[in-house]
Amino acid sequence: MGNQNFAIYAEDRDNPGIGTDRLWLSGPGSLDMAGVLSTAKNNAAELTGGDIAVPHGGGKGGGKK
Repeated sequence: MGNQNFAIYAEDRDNPGIGTDRLWLSGPGSLDMAGVLSTAKNNAAELTGGDIAVPHGGGKGGGKK
C-alpha cells in the first residue's frame, strides 16, 4: 500500500540512563497515537527501553551544534 502520510515528534533527552526519550507517531491504522502534530508534545510516550538519536540543530549546519 503506498501514498501513506506519517508525522513524527521525538524528544532526545540526553544520553541513555540520564533522560527518558519520548516519541509520538501519527500514521495509518494502529500506528496512530492520540492527538495531532500540534499537540504531540503533550501526547508523546516515554520510551521504556532503548534510545533514539535526533540530530540537533537545523538549516545548513548538518545537525551540528
